[in-house]
Amino acid sequence: MKTNVNSLTFNEFCHKYYDGLYDPLFSEEEQCSGYKQLRKMVVEKIKPASLEEIKRWEENPTLEEMFSVPEIKYLRFLHPLLRPLVIKDWEVIKNLKVKNMTANDFNKKWSKYLEKGFYGMAINNDSVIKYLDSEFENEIKINPSFSYSQIKIKFNTSRVYAKSDKTAIWENKINEIILNETLKNSK
Repeated sequence: MKTNVNSLTFNEFCHKYYDGLYDPLFSEEEQCSGYKQLRKMVVEKIKPASLEEIKRWEENPTLEEMFSVPEIKYLRFLHPLLRPLVIKDWEVIKNLKVKNMTANDFNKKWSKYLEKGFYGMAINNDSVIKYLDSEFENEIKINPSFSYSQIKIKFNTSRVYAKSDKTAIWENKINEIILNETLKNSK
């Protein structure tokens, strides 16, 4: 890399080095091809495969690779022009600071499903946001009419207002997350 990336966050890195490979009108996650995979690689410190290994995997995967999730797959979903950059500078990239999603980030990501006139996620708790982000990813695959309007704490309990049959499950899990974190922090 020509410039010092040590002071950049993961999103700043994506914005600076993926410029021209994405549409800046989209959210950070939608901007760069392979954002989620590269983020996972950074968070979990998954070392990228070589370009030769990717080519071999694409042309002639082993039986085991066809039925598993080899590390090759993460790099494979990056824009082809970015693969050499990630491989070459992995020692720097893997140390980029990954910012946790905020309630505002969550609402931006899920804006397509946020009912007009509502504020959406109002619980700024990393664990709750991560949990519901994962749940929403699953929900949109099985529920074409999914939408949400509010996610908040009301009378010391969570409330999830959404078009889903899982709202009670989500509320119970959010309450459990918050209770466990409260107990952990009170020790």
